[in-house]
Amino acid sequence: MFKACGPVNGLLDGDSAREVFLKSKLPVEKLSQIWGLADTKVRGSLDLADFTIAMFYIQRTMDGSITALPTSLPPSVLKAASGPTAGTGLLSSPVLSAQTLARQVTGGGMGIHNPAIA
Repeated sequence: MFKACGPVNGLLDGDSAREVFLKSKLPVEKLSQIWGLADTKVRGSLDLADFTIAMFYIQRTMDGSITALPTSLPPSVLKAASGPTAGTGLLSSPVLSAQTLARQVTGGGMGIHNPAIA
């Protein structure tokens, strides 16, 4: 999914990420919180590990597994997303898969107020 979004030099710009995030139809406030957790280097763009973190939280929020997002990124989530095979730790878990996201992250758009999402 990350590659399909057209990252440049390994980074997905905020506008491209916003398009994917909005398809989840989650509230703008939730998506902004997720961006805050996922943009680990605070650069307004996402690498594969950051994108994986965002998709993990989007999926878990959509399926109700997470009702309240953490205020800071748990080290275990960062480690799973950026391990030796960056991005595959969370994606290969039964909780989140590319097929699940492709199936559930669909729909129309809405505006988001966040430096990288807005």
